[in-house]
Amino acid sequence: MYVDSEDQKQTFEDRINRIRSQRGHVPVEPMPADLQTATGEWEIPKSEAPRKEIDLVPGWKENVRYPLGIVAAFVLGMLAVLLSRYVRFHLQGGTLTGEDPDITMMIDAGLAAGVAFALRIILKFEDKEHIFAKTMGIAVMVVTMHNLVHWAPGLFSVLFSVDWVDDVVLFTDPNSILFRGMSFVLIEPQVPVAPEEAPIVPRVFYVD
Repeated sequence: MYVDSEDQKQTFEDRINRIRSQRGHVPVEPMPADLQTATGEWEIPKSEAPRKEIDLVPGWKENVRYPLGIVAAFVLGMLAVLLSRYVRFHLQGGTLTGEDPDITMMIDAGLAAGVAFALRIILKFEDKEHIFAKTMGIAVMVVTMHNLVHWAPGLFSVLFSVDWVDDVVLFTDPNSILFRGMSFVLIEPQVPVAPEEAPIVPRVFYVD
């Protein structure tokens, strides 16, 4: 019996395609002639090849921005305390600690928290780390702002008044923590000591 070679070849290809379809194999379409090399591999034109950008210092902006943001949030909390006390003094007058140091300290902390909250919305410091840093800045400034008055009385005389500065210098100690109206000295200030005078030694002259 004679079988046509063309029919046999077609039957074989149909069987192969049927096996591939049963296995979920998708026939691969032939590659365009203009993208084939002599070996049959793909060749991507240079104009269409993706270019990879090389970053010499990867992530340096993020690495710098994060710690600077924490420091800025801490300083923001301190400035909020200074601003709240500045406003309170010019509206009500009085001294740093007021008549009741405990109530005055809570009022200053509350006003500073409100100022810091408003500035947080403007500066977009909404991360937990930034909120914690601002809270720490407020707490530190509430109990240590009087030290700045000791170190720069002239500046605070302009911001507040001479009498206000004199009261702070008189009733607080430098290099200390002010809590509930009492100063807890951390570092004793160095007091210059006058050099001791050398004792007067009588001079004796011998006469031959």
